[in-house]
Amino acid sequence: MASSSKAQQKVSSSQQQQEHEQQQQQNVPQKTCLIPMDELEVLGEMMVDFDNLEEHDIHLKDDMKFQGWEAFFYRLCGPVFPELVKEFWVRATIMPKAILSFVHGEEISITENLLRRLFGLKNVEGASGAIIGRTDWDVVYTEIFKSEKESTIIKEFKDPYRIWAKILMGCIYHRKATVSPNYVNKDQQDILYCIGKQDKVDLPYIIFNHMWNHVKDSREQARLKSSKYKRNFIPFGRIITDLLVQTGLVGDLEKAGIIKDPFAMCGSTMNAHTLKKMNLIETIVTSPSVDHEILTRKAPALADF
Repeated sequence: MASSSKAQQKVSSSQQQQEHEQQQQQNVPQKTCLIPMDELEVLGEMMVDFDNLEEHDIHLKDDMKFQGWEAFFYRLCGPVFPELVKEFWVRATIMPKAILSFVHGEEISITENLLRRLFGLKNVEGASGAIIGRTDWDVVYTEIFKSEKESTIIKEFKDPYRIWAKILMGCIYHRKATVSPNYVNKDQQDILYCIGKQDKVDLPYIIFNHMWNHVKDSREQARLKSSKYKRNFIPFGRIITDLLVQTGLVGDLEKAGIIKDPFAMCGSTMNAHTLKKMNLIETIVTSPSVDHEILTRKAPALADF
């Protein structure tokens, strides 16, 4: 009788899995990205070791804390699941205020408000990089550039702004390092100025709109053919992964047996070694500690997710 009961349980479990797979196939929409998945490259955001920078007289922590970005930078220290991110990306559709996609048949929607909850910045607003309305650009140039004159080159920034510019490109205006690595546009210069002068910056707005526009650009086949650079890289791999985990989607897929121990990667780290490569320091006083748990760490799920 016991063996018969076990056999029935196995049959029932097998039927449930088959039904789930059939339902999944029915729910999965067509791909909206025409770039083959094997040509897509998932980028992990830069992790910033503010303590190690402080030990080398690079004082960015006060500016970071003023903005309330502790939770944001903490959440960047974790794994990226590139295959799940690719699955999200190739089926993504943009709406006026959301990015909607499906991962193995499960729906996921990213909005600006969702990012505000993730970063603990629900009611925080500020500069968003919109240059319309700013007329005092000479004040900006005097503050951020060595020559105190207009430029777009990272190496022309004063040292603290040069480091913040690298962080912006590696975490916030996330892009591939080889794509215009030294170019900083007016919006980004405005944000650098606000960070340095401790004016509030609307981080979730910037990240959501940068992600939204990158999804849009990667769908436009005409632009892919004419543009010098193909949009074959996926920014914000860590944030997308974190949202997949926090919304319970990854847990649901693991329970259903659809995924198990997904391959993980992570981004680079801004620390004393980076400063030396940038010729900002000559000697590494304190070697940064290596966190071997980054690829396996899963931040505690937020209650309101």
